[in-house]
Amino acid sequence: MRTLMVCLVVCSVIGVASSQLATRWYRLYGAENYETVLKDLQYSAGVLYGLTSLYQPTGDDAISLVRYTLGGALVDVRPYGFANGAQEDAFGVVPLPNGESLVVCALSEPAWGSNGPLPERTTIVYYPAGGYALAERRALGVPAALTFNGETLYIGFNTHLRQFGYHAVDPSTLTVQTTTITGSDGYLLGIAWSPASGVVLNGWNGSATGRKGFYWQSDTFTFLDDPFGFVLHALPLESQLVYSWGSADEAAACMFGPAGIEGDKVLLKSGGNFLYALALSDSGNALLIRLNTETLAREWETPLQDLYLTDWSIDAAGNVYLLRLGTLIKVRADGTIAWQAPVPVPEELVREGWWVAFSRLALVDSGRFAIGGVANDFTESHRMRHAFVLLVALAGDTNGDGCVDDTDLVNVLFAFGSDEPNADLNDDGIVDDADLLEVLFNFGNC
Repeated sequence: MRTLMVCLVVCSVIGVASSQLATRWYRLYGAENYETVLKDLQYSAGVLYGLTSLYQPTGDDAISLVRYTLGGALVDVRPYGFANGAQEDAFGVVPLPNGESLVVCALSEPAWGSNGPLPERTTIVYYPAGGYALAERRALGVPAALTFNGETLYIGFNTHLRQFGYHAVDPSTLTVQTTTITGSDGYLLGIAWSPASGVVLNGWNGSATGRKGFYWQSDTFTFLDDPFGFVLHALPLESQLVYSWGSADEAAACMFGPAGIEGDKVLLKSGGNFLYALALSDSGNALLIRLNTETLAREWETPLQDLYLTDWSIDAAGNVYLLRLGTLIKVRADGTIAWQAPVPVPEELVREGWWVAFSRLALVDSGRFAIGGVANDFTESHRMRHAFVLLVALAGDTNGDGCVDDTDLVNVLFAFGSDEPNADLNDDGIVDDADLLEVLFNFGNC
C-alpha cells in the first residue's frame, strides 16, 4: 500500500505538469472516386454524427451522413444525392432528441430556366432514426448559418440577387416557412434565436457609399456607422444584444467587440450564464476574455500564443476548449489554463503516409472529445481525400468527468481482467496492467 501511495503522489506531480490525450479510436471514411470532406461533426445521445461532402470533378457531387457509437462501431452510412442531376454540398447536421436528424445542404442544378440558370437552393434532408433519407424540402437561397432551439430549426440564407432571410423548419412536419427580409441588399453572416428577441440576423448591407454592418431583430435593422463594416456575431442575451463587428477596406482590416476588445478577428460564444470573446491576431497571439453577461465588464482575460484556431467549444461548467492545428487546450472557467496537449495521430496512419488536418471539435463530456478533419495520402494507393474522425480522452480518465482520480483507479481495479470498454483504456480487449499504469501515470490531472 505504501508503494502504491508513493506512486500516486509521484504520478500526480507528473500529471499536473503535462497532461496527455489518449486515442480511443479513429475512423476513416471515403467514397470510391470521390473527394470526401468532413463538413460538420456533432454528438448526441451516445452517437457521433459526421456529415461529409462528396466531390467528383466530372460527375455528381453528393453528401453522406456517417454515424458512430462512442465505442467506435459504425452505426450506418447514409448517402444522398447520387445520380440526381444536381450538385449537393453539405452544410450542417442537427441531431434530434428521438434519434432522427436533419441535414442542411446547398444544392445547384445544372439546368436553365426561362430567364437563365436556376438559382442555388437550400435543401433540408430528413433522416429517420434508422435507414436512408425519407424526405427532402427545397427552399430559397444558399444556407449561410443555422441555429436550433430544440423545437424549430432556423436557417439563414443568401440568394444570388444579394437578398437574404431565414427559413423556419418544423422537424415534426418538415414544413418550411420562409421570411425574406424586405429591403435587404447585402450578405448574411449569422443567425441566432432567443425567447425574448426571436430571430436575430447579422451581416453587411450594401449602400451607395459602400457597405454597412447590421444586425436585425423584431423586423428592425440597426446599421453601423462605418462605411466598410460588417457584423460577424450577434448574440441575444437575456437583457441585451452583444455583437462583434469589423471594418475593412483596401488598406486595413480590424475587428472589435464589447468592452473595447480588438483584434484581427473577434469571435463570440455564449452558453448558459457564460459569455466569452476570443480576440485573434494574424501572428497567432490571442486573448480569451470572459465577460459579465449583465454589464459586459471583463471578469478575466487569458493570453494565448500560437493559437491558429480551427474550432472551439464551451462545456456546461464554463470550461473552454480550443482546437488549434494539432493541439487541444482546456481553459478553466476561472481563466487558468488546465492543460494543453497534442492531439495524438494514430501510429498506423503515420506509417502509411497519411497527413491529417483537424478542423472540427465536438464535446462528448468533460473528458472525451471527438475531433474531425481531412486525411490525405499522396502515395500511389490513396490519391483522394478522406473524412477523418478521432475520439480522444484525457489519459487515464475512465468516466469522462475530465479528472483522473480515485474513481478511475477503482474502475480499473474492479474491471481488471475483463473487457469492460470504459476501463479498457488502450482498447486492446482486456483491462490489464497497461490500463492501470495509464491511470497511475496521469493521476491528479484535471
